[in-house]
Amino acid sequence: MAILTEEYKSFFSELKQNNNSEWFKMNKLRFEKFVKSPFEDLVTELIFRVGAEDKLIRLEPKEAIFRIYRDVRFSKDKTPYKTRMAAVIGPGGRKGMSAPGYYFEVSDDQIGIFGGLYMPEKEQIYNIRKAMASSPEIFSGIIGERDFQEKCGQVLGEKNKKLSPEFAAAALKQPLIFNKQFYYFTELPGDLVTAPVLADVILDYFMTGRKFLDFLREAING
Repeated sequence: MAILTEEYKSFFSELKQNNNSEWFKMNKLRFEKFVKSPFEDLVTELIFRVGAEDKLIRLEPKEAIFRIYRDVRFSKDKTPYKTRMAAVIGPGGRKGMSAPGYYFEVSDDQIGIFGGLYMPEKEQIYNIRKAMASSPEIFSGIIGERDFQEKCGQVLGEKNKKLSPEFAAAALKQPLIFNKQFYYFTELPGDLVTAPVLADVILDYFMTGRKFLDFLREAING
């Protein structure tokens, strides 16, 4: 049985055309019943299943799920609501973006899956670069695995234009040392939103990136 239904998809499809507080207030009961509650059920299942494989995952759904309300204070886009639901399944939940974790978002026509470290601190970046430089074969082997490349693709993130001299030689062999973010991202089609296997598919993508996250965690912890 599918966790998310056609009502979930239709809510966000309509919200994209009516992204204002008046429409949302009129449809808040729909949001609570067909979006918020079932998405929480999905996150609850994923926390349990990811936690069975990754012992660092110990959190409540409310700690993982982002609010639908947008922060428009510093944005040119003043629409008040996000057109998707999203959650971070990681040690610190949505407030732990400086720890390696799993993230996913679901709109009416798309599923996005992320894994890795999106907002690392300066010391964390240094430690990751040091680990990549000292163990280039291990890191390259992890991101070069066929399953990782097919499901997760490339390691992404903003890059520094310059590096400290200690990493110059290593960066010639592994350009990802220039990164100051370390994550993968993949998009899945909207027909999976209402599929009974949605949680299975998301979990599969998370676990495909597990070795990558473990490398980042070990690097950060020395």
